[in-house]
Amino acid sequence: MGNVKKNCTWKWCSQPVHSQMPWGNILSSAAIIVSGLSPLKVLRFFNFLNIPIYSIRHFHNYQRLYIQPVVRNFWEKAKSSIMAKVKGRQEPIVLAGDARCDSPGHCAKYGSYTCIDIKTGYILDFQLIQSNEVKGSNHMELEGLKRCLTYLSSFNLCISEIVSDRHVQIRKFLRVEKPSIKHTFDVWHISKSIKKKLIKLSNQKGCSVIEDWIKSITNMVYWIASSCNSNEKEMESKWLSIQNHIINIHEHENDIFPKCLHESIDAQDKTKKWIKPQSKAHVNLQTFFNNKKLINDISKLSTHRTSSLEAFHSLILHFAPKNTHFWYEGMFCRLAVAALHFNENNNRVQAKTLDGTERFSLHYRKQNKDHVSVNPILEDATFNYAEDLLSYLVEYRITNPSLNKANYRLESQNNKTPAPLTYNDPRVLPRSEAVSAKKSRYQ
Repeated sequence: MGNVKKNCTWKWCSQPVHSQMPWGNILSSAAIIVSGLSPLKVLRFFNFLNIPIYSIRHFHNYQRLYIQPVVRNFWEKAKSSIMAKVKGRQEPIVLAGDARCDSPGHCAKYGSYTCIDIKTGYILDFQLIQSNEVKGSNHMELEGLKRCLTYLSSFNLCISEIVSDRHVQIRKFLRVEKPSIKHTFDVWHISKSIKKKLIKLSNQKGCSVIEDWIKSITNMVYWIASSCNSNEKEMESKWLSIQNHIINIHEHENDIFPKCLHESIDAQDKTKKWIKPQSKAHVNLQTFFNNKKLINDISKLSTHRTSSLEAFHSLILHFAPKNTHFWYEGMFCRLAVAALHFNENNNRVQAKTLDGTERFSLHYRKQNKDHVSVNPILEDATFNYAEDLLSYLVEYRITNPSLNKANYRLESQNNKTPAPLTYNDPRVLPRSEAVSAKKSRYQ
């Protein structure tokens, strides 16, 4: 029997520790980003409860040395897996592309361009551009598309069509540089533009009757896009026929579309008045319908939709709100997490009640209280990507057990980020001069 005569100390840890770093620190930092939360608000929440937690400086160290490299690598692997599936179809690809800026107006710092495979709904790639990488924020959308096409071409994909909005620079680039790719326009963007112009016309004196026809005309734009099978001449003919239809003329001097397809309209069942021929409203509408630029755009309407891109842009607001500034790598990281979430949940089915009835939600618009939107309720989103990403983070930490090793690996990867917007700006003053100048104004 032995007796211990030394003083023994017993140390209790609230969580596992790896090389002097608590696992909870790095995992909770990653969870903040994967959840789309603000680190300052989360840390303030714990401080209010008097629960000790790491500082914002430690969070930024974890983010820069571990979380951002892991998210970037995880996203690249996920993209490669999707690209292998798309390439395995061995058929031309139809892409939907659109850009998003981090702030409204013409002074945005970041712009991201996203390409989605129309058939599967998967995000194939997104590119983040900082405004000082190009001539200005107005040029970020074109640069984003160029980078996306460069990435996709590295997989030898055959791109047959790109559906986008009517961005002037992109139209010229695809027409001149990529003539083999068909460029078509999303019907929602054109319909939205037409509606704005018709509302403006209806506000003119003597043109209030146009307001009753706005909804019908925009609906006809959708019908034109879906019924012509991409036949440009037919789309143009149907568009021009609307100016006859609204004055109660349903036979047209056009061989492609000689008359309207609807049945005869009973005057008693008519819910809106016909526009009088040669009235001010009719003359203004004729000028509007015969605009050559608009006719050319109508003839390039796509049968595909970019609504999934708009949904993705709305999702980004959860992970990267526009009222919060992020550095370049931080913005890229949150965009990648948003893309991972979108790709995992883009094919959710409609939710059902216990008795098997499909669930819907009703939305009443403030502008038109008589109109109700009926939308299907989808099943709850899944977050399997988050679990896989955190597991990958643990492996990365074990491989790089110290901050110095993680920093060395990060520098060896040589991921170039754009210089700050104030880099080499002659207007930027040294901090001491700026502070003294501010103080001098009050003396």
